[in-house]
Amino acid sequence: MNIYRHSSKDQSGTVKKLIVDLRQGDIVIVKDENLPRNQWSLALVEEVILSTDGKVRKALLRMATQRLDSSGAQIESPSFIHRPIHKLVLLHRVED
Repeated sequence: MNIYRHSSKDQSGTVKKLIVDLRQGDIVIVKDENLPRNQWSLALVEEVILSTDGKVRKALLRMATQRLDSSGAQIESPSFIHRPIHKLVLLHRVED
């Protein structure tokens, strides 16, 4: 389920925004108002949560970790958080 609107003015002068529903497997940046933008965390969308109107409102995220061993495997177990989609920035869309 995708909803697309472009971010430009149409002939009536109304500004429309591009809205793309998140999907499982998308890579996002998690906004944090307490940190500068260059310190926001990366995460993988594990699950999207629909509201009663059928739109994606929240997502379950697996947070990226910087703690890796010499072979590139994670040292610690991944952490999971729920976040509303307005606090996420889509960085990479999963392929269909």
